[in-house]
Amino acid sequence: MPIPDITRSPSLTYTDTVEGDEGKAYFDYSKNIVDSFVPHAYNSIMEHEVAARSLAELGNPTRLAILRYLVKMGHDGALVGQIQKELGIPASTLSHHIARLVSVGLIKQVRESRILHCVPQFQVLNELIEFLVAECCTGAGRKTGP
Repeated sequence: MPIPDITRSPSLTYTDTVEGDEGKAYFDYSKNIVDSFVPHAYNSIMEHEVAARSLAELGNPTRLAILRYLVKMGHDGALVGQIQKELGIPASTLSHHIARLVSVGLIKQVRESRILHCVPQFQVLNELIEFLVAECCTGAGRKTGP
């Protein structure tokens, strides 16, 4: 099955280089830099069941808010107390939701003495996103009826 030519898609504009970043490339709409542009079939280690469990955990509005807050805070993450204060979630409830996100690998917790620090796992998030869009547009143009 041929891979769609997304370089010609009206919603994506592929540019060969960015000023000062020769040899790199990026997509105009997001300014995300990529090392090379090689469309490929899904080859991540994430499996269907793993993706389903991760998405199920994100189906809860509180867990989704926690993950989005941690992503907003970047690679350093946030202290549990900071998450609790920012989102207004009771401590016992927050602990439960964080444990669920940790169980599917979307975040990890780091303990420094008595302080718990939550860090988003961007590699896992990227694998989940890659899983979701892996076959994007590969069925376009196919007849779906008799």
